[in-house]
Amino acid sequence: MSSSSPKKIIAVLTATGKQGGGVARTLVKDGTFAVRALTRNPDSAAAQALVELGIEVVKADAEDVDSLKAAFAGVYGVYANTEQTCLLAPVISIYREEGFDGKKTGARETQQGRNLVDAAKAMSVQHFIWSTLEHVPEILPHHYEINAYLASSGIPHWTLFYTSSYYSNMANTRMNLLVKGDDGKFSMNIPCPTDIAIPYFDGGECGLWVLPIFLRPDEFSGQRVDGMGEMLSQRDFATIITRVTGIPCGVKELTVDEFWSPAYKATLPEMLWQNFAPVVTGDFTRDVKKSMATAVSPPTTFEEFLRKDTALRKHLGLVE
Repeated sequence: MSSSSPKKIIAVLTATGKQGGGVARTLVKDGTFAVRALTRNPDSAAAQALVELGIEVVKADAEDVDSLKAAFAGVYGVYANTEQTCLLAPVISIYREEGFDGKKTGARETQQGRNLVDAAKAMSVQHFIWSTLEHVPEILPHHYEINAYLASSGIPHWTLFYTSSYYSNMANTRMNLLVKGDDGKFSMNIPCPTDIAIPYFDGGECGLWVLPIFLRPDEFSGQRVDGMGEMLSQRDFATIITRVTGIPCGVKELTVDEFWSPAYKATLPEMLWQNFAPVVTGDFTRDVKKSMATAVSPPTTFEEFLRKDTALRKHLGLVE
């Protein structure tokens, strides 16, 4: 391509959110591609912050196919995700909007995914990256359905990008994964056996994997790519928090047998328990070596995240 040739355009869904925003910023910083950020509210402060970076911002909605077709006009590649592409998905907005009905949530997200693929196909998009999760029939069958729908779509290049749980979840008070007791002491409260490790990462760093996928379409076409920073158990989190901050952090001991017991299951919302069942069975896995080799730079570790993230440090009482 000559220096005067226009850059290929990458359309990024949910560009004002953690995943999409991180992808958009990584792509524009690299400079190989032009970035078109898609959002339902282009007038928001988050959208305008993207404009200031030189990113084109357009209005589009995953539930409006015509808006997607307009946004995909002239686009080479699409990075697509819905709001439910992270572990602990049941606490996010689609699930709440549907009255905590898992079937309605799944049906809605499936339709969104189909709309995205259909619009991309109609507008001759060449490479479609879908941010996804494992196939969990009880609560997340729609992810698998969209994966299969994309694979059979006829789009020349497609890649499945498997995300991980966010470090930032630790500061989310609705999730209550890191709680402060009446005695002032912190403890981990992830509904998973204490010593089972889960893949985590900084959700804002998805671009570390998305950029090389778009740069090398032949290598990643029809492939799965895992995005992750570290495999961490609750005990790992507690140890790191205590060592780095000096704030004692404990764990609520939970064995595998206890996790499967009816008594423990009854203490949690059904979808939340089902969300962690594939972790315990070993079905929620990541190829650590391949993930690290694919990323354009080393992903942030939890210790690094803990040292810099204002929200988490505030949650721990380290800053006002």
